[in-house]
Amino acid sequence: ILIGFTCTGTFQLWLNCAQNFAKDVVGWAEPQSMQSFYAIGTMIGLVITALLTSKIKDVRFVMIYPAVCALMMVAVLMAPSQGILKVGAFVLGWFGAGGLLQIATSVCNMLFPKIKGTVTALVMIASSLCNYTLLTAAASMTPSGVMIMNIVLTAVGTLLGVFVNMNYKKMLEAAEK
Repeated sequence: ILIGFTCTGTFQLWLNCAQNFAKDVVGWAEPQSMQSFYAIGTMIGLVITALLTSKIKDVRFVMIYPAVCALMMVAVLMAPSQGILKVGAFVLGWFGAGGLLQIATSVCNMLFPKIKGTVTALVMIASSLCNYTLLTAAASMTPSGVMIMNIVLTAVGTLLGVFVNMNYKKMLEAAEK
């Protein structure tokens, strides 16, 4: 359920704050083209992820996708340029917004099959709380500070994904009982 918070934070902070980072840190006067790269990444990510879920367990994505996002944001923070920001926008679109929230919900439903509606509601509540709390916090931060907060948040999401993956078999067995 907490992954609903962290994965939403990953893509919402990027979507709402990366252009400010591009302007302030890189000096990119009009970084709006990043939105196109983000949108293309999201669309491709949704299609490819949908295809991959037929071959790879859903639970693997809640670990791998945030890890890719965190590494990409570290690259953006360490070597900021227009090129890396364009790549970052595409990668965050794909791996951050390309179906991860839906996969987290799907995994929760697998782990709690008797209360699917409740679990789905809890994941969506966590997502909504994230939208309010993190964007409110980001409003008073520097663009670099927001990027660091997003990296930390996404790293926490990765650790949550590792935890779920390590305990998935045991949790799934308990759910079947």
